Amino acid sequence: MATLIPSYSSCAGRMTGGEKRLAQRLEAKLEDDYMLWYDVPVGPKALYPDFILLHPSRGLCVLEVKDWRLDTIKSVNPDEFAIATPPQGSIKHVKNPLHQARDYVLAMCSLLEQDPELVQADTRASSSAPTPMVWCCPTSPAASSTLSRCWPRSSILTWSSAKTK
Repeated sequence: MATLIPSYSSCAGRMTGGEKRLAQRLEAKLEDDYMLWYDVPVGPKALYPDFILLHPSRGLCVLEVKDWRLDTIKSVNPDEFAIATPPQGSIKHVKNPLHQARDYVLAMCSLLEQDPELVQADTRASSSAPTPMVWCCPTSPAASSTLSRCWPRSSILTWSSAKTK
């Protein structure tokens, strides 16, 4: 069982439904040597990724959770999403979550690179920034098809695909 920081009981009250389900699933399904952080500030701009995962040999991963229903996504382009917000249905323009997750990863890498113990001397062996992942709640194939116009399919994890993993 992975370790969530802060504990689930102390942060569940401020989590969205999708964040709660994902936190429970990550804690239960990941091995004991995974550390998970929920909603912690990163970098000088105090960016708040939904989840940061750390494994000693697999590295870092950022998960950005979106509880959007397919019918609330009004338009999509590579830079932003237009989302209808309840109850009036006013349109909110939000940054593409893949770009959002990438910004979090770059901020973390910038911080980590400041510690010489964490930087490999042979830059040819160094890897680039960890690949951000995006967790989406839609379950239908249509959702994956719509979202894949802006994200690589490998970055989209729906509830139906997560249940089989």
